[in-house]
Amino acid sequence: MAAPKRPPMQKRQVPKVIPKDESEQPKIAWHKLDIMTTLEIAEEQDEMGEAQILAQALAHKIATPDMVQRLLEIRNPEHQREKIKKQMELYARYVEWLPEDWFVEGAPETIDFSDPETYKMMRSKRFAELYRLLAFGSQQADNAGGN
Repeated sequence: MAAPKRPPMQKRQVPKVIPKDESEQPKIAWHKLDIMTTLEIAEEQDEMGEAQILAQALAHKIATPDMVQRLLEIRNPEHQREKIKKQMELYARYVEWLPEDWFVEGAPETIDFSDPETYKMMRSKRFAELYRLLAFGSQQADNAGGN
């Protein structure tokens, strides 16, 4: 007797997240985001995860001298400034618009989103949120037809 036929595989449907007020959401040029930039973002995310793991090892007193050295390298202020500079350059390439309340008080009314220096005026929480959006939001944009 032949095995029963399995139904054809169906593509998993991912619900689209639609903000309450879409006009107040960041506008990202997903169509410009290439594979090398995606890889660069993934590598940054890996380093952030590595720092968390190393910090936990240190807190639990199980970190080796090499682990401590690597954590010091990642947390070095100069290294951190360089990472922020790279993030601002990334934003300047892909961000088309951000809500006004993502910026600190005193930011100019007219903002040039293609200028990396613009992003120095962002609220720190929003700066990190924008990076997460670029890191994880491209899949969501793809599901919504925007990538």
